[in-house]
Amino acid sequence: MPRNNLALLRRTSNRGDRPASTDSGPPSPMPMQMRFRRTTSEEEQDAAAAAAEPQACSKLFFSRADLDVDWLPTNGAVLKLLFSLRLTSALWSGISDCDEVFNYWEPMHLLVYGDGLQTWEYSPLYAIRSWLYIWLHAAPGKAVALLFPHSKIAVWVTMRCGIASLMAAADFVMFKVVASRLGISIARFYLVISMFSAGMFISSSAFIPSSFAMAFNTISMAALYSGQMLVSTLCVAVASLVGWPFAALLGAPTAITYLVSLGRLDRFVLHSLIALLVVATPLLVVDTWYYGKRVMAPLNIIMYNIFGAHGPELYGTESPSYYLKNLVLNWNVACVLWLVALPLAAIASALVFPLPKTSKKILGMPVSPSFYRRLFPVALTVLSICLWFLVFFTRPHKEERFLFPVFPLLALLTAITLDALNRLCSHFNLPSPSYWLLGIFILLSTSRAYSLHRNYSGVIDTYKAFPDYLSDNHQNLDFSIRNDPLSVCVGKEWHRFPSSFFLPDAVDAHGRVRPMRLRFLRSEFRGLLPKYFPEGRFPARTRAVPTEMNDENKEETTRYVPLDSCDYVVDLETPDRTALEPNYGKEHATILRPIIRNSFLLAHRSHWLLRAFFVPFLSERNCEFGQYTIYERIPPTVVTKRRSHSAEEEERAARHEEL
Repeated sequence: MPRNNLALLRRTSNRGDRPASTDSGPPSPMPMQMRFRRTTSEEEQDAAAAAAEPQACSKLFFSRADLDVDWLPTNGAVLKLLFSLRLTSALWSGISDCDEVFNYWEPMHLLVYGDGLQTWEYSPLYAIRSWLYIWLHAAPGKAVALLFPHSKIAVWVTMRCGIASLMAAADFVMFKVVASRLGISIARFYLVISMFSAGMFISSSAFIPSSFAMAFNTISMAALYSGQMLVSTLCVAVASLVGWPFAALLGAPTAITYLVSLGRLDRFVLHSLIALLVVATPLLVVDTWYYGKRVMAPLNIIMYNIFGAHGPELYGTESPSYYLKNLVLNWNVACVLWLVALPLAAIASALVFPLPKTSKKILGMPVSPSFYRRLFPVALTVLSICLWFLVFFTRPHKEERFLFPVFPLLALLTAITLDALNRLCSHFNLPSPSYWLLGIFILLSTSRAYSLHRNYSGVIDTYKAFPDYLSDNHQNLDFSIRNDPLSVCVGKEWHRFPSSFFLPDAVDAHGRVRPMRLRFLRSEFRGLLPKYFPEGRFPARTRAVPTEMNDENKEETTRYVPLDSCDYVVDLETPDRTALEPNYGKEHATILRPIIRNSFLLAHRSHWLLRAFFVPFLSERNCEFGQYTIYERIPPTVVTKRRSHSAEEEERAARHEEL
C-alpha cells in the first residue's frame, strides 16, 4: 500500500487496530537517511498529523509509533540484563554511608532477630524515622531468615538482592514506556546507560529511603509518560511518604501535567486524596503503634531539616563542588550530556518535523506551541532534575545519597542526547559521536565501579569471614573465660560496621552458645554513638524513651568500654596513629592476635585520580593499602560485671527524672 494511502487510512480509522500487513515477513527497516529526507508534501502531512493527533500516538522523533521500526530487545533479554547487573551491585558494592547501617539495617535486625542498635532518630521524643519503611523490608526478611536459620549474612545478602531487584523492575518499566512513547533507540541507550552507570551501581542496592524513592520515582515518571496519572500520583506518594519526604519535589511534573497540560484541577485533587488515604493510613497506624503516640514521621523529618533548632548541619557542611565532584565520578561524560538533551531534541525535531514554510520561525526554530508538544516529557524531566539540584545544591549539609532519586532521570536525558546526536549527524551526513561517547561512558563507569569494589570491599570481606572462622575453630574456643554476650569492639572504624547481621551466635568447644554485641572504644570521634534498644517485648521496646540520647550530636561517654573487656577488636591498620587510635596489632600485641585480614585502601596516601578510577598497573603502583583486621583477645578476657539492660535502664531513668 502506498505510504500516503497508509497515512490516510491511519488518520481516518479513528486510530483503531493496526491494518494487517500484506507481506508475509516483518517490515524491513528503512535506511536512516530515508527517515529524515522526505518530500515536502509528506513533511507537511506528518506535521499536520502530529498537530491533530494526541501526543500519546506519536514519539519524540516519529509522527506515528508504527514508523519506529528500530530493533527492540525482547522482554526476556532486557530482564536478564537488568537483573544480572543489579544483582552484581548487591553482591559487589559496599555500604558507603553509616546511616544505612544504624538507621535501617539495625532496626530491621531488631524486628527480625530481636536486638539492634538504636539512634536518636528512633527515640519517641523525635520520631523522624518511619517503622513502616523498616517493616516493608523486615517482613520478607523474617521469611528469608526461616530459609537460612544459621546464617544472618545470607539473609543480609538476599535482602540486598531484593532491594536491587526492585530497581531492576523499575528500570524495566521505564525501558518499556520509553520504547513505546519516546523511541526504541532512546530506550536502548537508556538500558545501556542505566546498567553500566557507576551511580546506579552504588545506589540500586542501598537500603536507604533515597534509593527507595529513586525506584518509585522512576515508575512514577514512566506512568506519567504513558498517561497513567493515578499510578504516577500513587508512586509519588509512596516515594515521599514511605520513603523520603523530599522526593515529593519530583512529583512536580505530575502536578504540572494535571494543571497545565490536562487542565484538570478536580482530578488532581481527587487522585491526591486517594493516594494520601492509601499510603498515609498504614503509615500513621504502624508508626503510632511503634512510637506509642500519634506520629507522622515524614512531617517530623521536614520539620527537623528545615525548621529544627539544630538541623543536619551538625553532621557537616560542604560546598556545591561536593555534588559536582560526585556527578563527575559517578556519571563522567553523562553529567554534561544530559544538560543538552532538551535543545538537541528540539533541533532534531525541527529537522524531522518541519512545519509548512508559512509557519513563523525564530532563529530557524518554529514558535508554534503544537510543535513543542512532543518535547513536553523531555522538558518535564529536565525540570525535575533542575528543581532537585536547586534545592540540594543550596543546602549546607550534603551527602551522596541525596542525589540518588534523580539518577535514572540523568540516564534518560543522556539517552535522549545520544539519540538526538545520531539523528542530527545522519541528517547532515556527519559521523555520529554517540557510540564513541557511550563507549567512553561504559569504560569510565566500569573502571569506577571496579575501583570501589577493589579499594573498599575489605570491610565486608573481613566481617563475612568472621562466622567461618568461629565455626572452623570452635574446638579451640572456651567461652567460660569470656563475656556473655561476646564483645566485638570498634574504635575509629565504628562508621564502617556493616550491621549486626555480621555478628553471629558463636559456639565453643563445650557447646556453649554466645551471642555477640557491638561495643565502642573511645577514638578521636566526638559525636553521638548509637546504643542498643532496651530489652523487653514489643511495642514497649520502641516506645521507651532512651536515656543518654540527644539531637545535638553531643558525645555520650557512657557508650565506651575499656579495651580489656573486649573479646574481639576490629580496626584498620594504618601508619598513622594517635593515643586514642593506636595500631592495635603493634601496640597491644601481647593481648591481641590477628585472626582475619583483608586489604583496604588508605585514601589519603593514594593518588586521587588513580584511586577514583582503576587504571591497570598505574593504580596498583600509586595506591597504598592497609589491613582491615579482626583481632582476638588472648584469653582470658577481663570479664566486666554487667548488669541487665533493664537494671541499667531503670537507674538511668531515675537519674533522668532527677535531672
